[in-house]
Order: sequence, then C-alpha cells, then structure tokens
Amino acid sequence: MQIFIVTHSSTYDCRAEAAGEYFREKENQVQYIFSDFDHLRRTGRSASGTGKEADSGSVVYLPMRPYRKNLSARRLLSIRRFAGDAEQYLDGQLGTLQKSRGSAWVAENVVIWFLIPANSFVRAASVLKGRYGVRIILDVIDLWPESIPRPELQRLPPMRAWASLRDRYLDCADWIFTECSLYQKILRLPEKKTTVLPWFKDEPAGREITGTAAAGNASAEEPGTRLLQIAYLGAVNNIIDIGLITEFLRRLKELLRAEDRKLLLHLIGEGEHKQDFLRALAESEIPFRDHGAVYEEEQKKSILRQCSFGLNFMKPSVRVGLTMKSIDYLSFGIPILNTIPDDTWELVNREKIGVNVDRTHPERAVQAVAEISGDPEEWKTMHVRARKTFEKNFTRRAFRQILDRTAAGWPDTPDGVPPLRKSFPGQADEE
Repeated sequence: MQIFIVTHSSTYDCRAEAAGEYFREKENQVQYIFSDFDHLRRTGRSASGTGKEADSGSVVYLPMRPYRKNLSARRLLSIRRFAGDAEQYLDGQLGTLQKSRGSAWVAENVVIWFLIPANSFVRAASVLKGRYGVRIILDVIDLWPESIPRPELQRLPPMRAWASLRDRYLDCADWIFTECSLYQKILRLPEKKTTVLPWFKDEPAGREITGTAAAGNASAEEPGTRLLQIAYLGAVNNIIDIGLITEFLRRLKELLRAEDRKLLLHLIGEGEHKQDFLRALAESEIPFRDHGAVYEEEQKKSILRQCSFGLNFMKPSVRVGLTMKSIDYLSFGIPILNTIPDDTWELVNREKIGVNVDRTHPERAVQAVAEISGDPEEWKTMHVRARKTFEKNFTRRAFRQILDRTAAGWPDTPDGVPPLRKSFPGQADEE
C-alpha cells in the first residue's frame, strides 16, 4: 500500500514518523509531506519542494510562509495556504497513481494520514476522498479555536468558520485517532471508528527504569535545610494559568515556612509570556531558578531529578485532556500537580501519580503536597508509580500496541478485509 502522512508543524514530526515507521515495517510505501518551516525556532529547515530519505520513508518539504506569533492572522493564512498546497501535491500524486495503477487500485491501496490541526486539512481530506476514494485517517492532536483562552472570542463568526473547516468534513474519515478522550466528547465523534492514541516519548539509551529523583527533603545547595523543589517545564504561553501557579506556590511557600521548610521553583522553558511569569513570581516572592529552554535530555534530567513535583496548570477555558508536559514529567518519575480535566485528572486519581488541584479550593492540594513531600516513603511510592504509568501508556511501544489493536476495527473494504489489517501482512491471521 501507499501511505501519505501530512503535517504542517515540525512539532508533530516525531508522531508522523512513528506512524510511518509502523506502516513501513509492514512493507508499505510511506511518504511524508512536511513544511519547510521550523515551528519552534521560527526558521526554515529545508529547500522548498525537495525530497530526502528518512529512516521510515521519503520526505517532501512544501513551502510555508514564516510567522512569529502563535495567535495571528499571518499564521492562520500561512497554514491555510500550506493545506491548499498539500492538497494540490497529493492530487498530483494520486492522479499519477490512478493513471499507472488504475482507479480501483488507488481506492483500495492508498491511505492518507492527516495530523490535525490544521483544520483545513480535514476539508482537503474530504476533497481527495471524494475524488479518488482513498482511505483517510484523521489524527486529532489539538483543538483550535477551542483552546483559545478567551471563550468570548470563540463565539465570533471568524472563529466559528475556523472550527467548521474541521467539523463539517469529519465524516470523510475512515478512522479517527485523538490525542485524548476529551476531544472525542467535544467533537462528538462516533465511537465505532475512533481510538485514543496518546503522545509518546522516546528516551535515550541507558535511562534507568525508575529514575533517581530527589525526595524533596534535602538540598545539596543548602545542607541542613529542608527544601521542596518543584519544576515548571515547557512553553510559557497564553494558555498556562500564571495567576493560579503563583497563588498556589505562594500558599505552599507560607505553609512550608511554618514547618521550617523552603520552596524552590525550577523553570525550564521560553515563550511569549516568559517575562509575565517571571514578574509574577518576583511579586509573590517565589524563589526560582530560570534555566531557559533546555533541549538536551541529559541536561533536562539533571535539573528534574532534583524536583519532587511538576506543575501542569492551564487556564480553565483551554480544551485539552492530556499534555506532552505531563508525559515528560512522568518519564522522569515526577508526580504531577495538575489542573487538566478529563484524561489527566482521571489518570492522576486512578494511578495515584500526583495531586489534582481544585481551583476553588487550592488549599487542599497545597496541604497534600506539603504532606507527601514531607514523607520520603510516600513520595518514593508515588514516584515509582509515575514512572510505571509512563512505561505502560506513553512509550513508542505503547503507541504501536494501540495501532495493533486498532487494526481489527476498521470498516470493511469491498473484498471484506479491514484496510489496516490488509496493509499489515500476517495481522489477520493473528486475530
């Protein structure tokens, strides 16, 4: 089979390549359609229109208009234009295949996997589905405009039109993956052709199974004191709840002071609201250490191994059920301080891998954190559970296992063989 995997964002490349690697190992042909713009560094990353060979398939880079701000008309127009270019490129590829192999072969043997956003990819998928009968996978990783932290803006006509680019054409999909179950509820997706496929994290060779993070009761920097160290890891953008973070840490600092203990926040990340965050911490007199952006895994590990908890606070209007930040924390065995609803909230409660923070009563979570961090055995148990939860749910192996389980559930093709199974030799015989 011929598999095309399409994304506009370099942030999603690793997920796209993991899906492609899976198909490639089943003796399918894989081609990625990526943009030539690095979303994180805001720079170009390849000559437009050129192709190269990756470990799991060939790559074509299509041009994408540069932008600077995440929320801007320039970015939206850039993504919309890229989606149109990707549709045009795929139309050319499918037309060539149709001429050489025939319409029936294209309809039965071509799968296009779109990573969403961009919302306009869903419309493109619908067009290509109608024109060639190809099979469509939609992989919903994020929801926009639903994640804009100002709900009043979401009701404006341009925002509704933005969402409709996705919602009006979802029926074109043969299968839909979502990053979390919350997205299935919001989009009202049919259970019979939808599967939760969480993000995963690859790890460098040699990582210990359970990590060696500090229990939070002592500090090499301040011998003889009891220091609780907490991490904030990731982008400092407009969707994190800076106000709640600083209020929570202020209350925790006061409680620890009464117990002759201290607090230190490790900040790892950059973003448009970094200065706002630093200013809020300073005004609340929260001790912090700013490490800036850290990309090297070992450097990140050397910081996080000192920390007892990781902060995962977002504004209540943001529609997200699971974050890469949470997965990063869990990979280091760091319990989560969490406000994310649905998937993450339930995971923290079920697996006992952190503390959920009720916005209306944050003092309860503050008390729980002080108690857990003051009990080395209790914290160590939580730390081990956090790491095991990562190993079970958020590794590349777990990602592949979900694809394996999904194979049997696809809609039937005209010859009665589910297409995912058909593309994986030997899969049907294992059922």
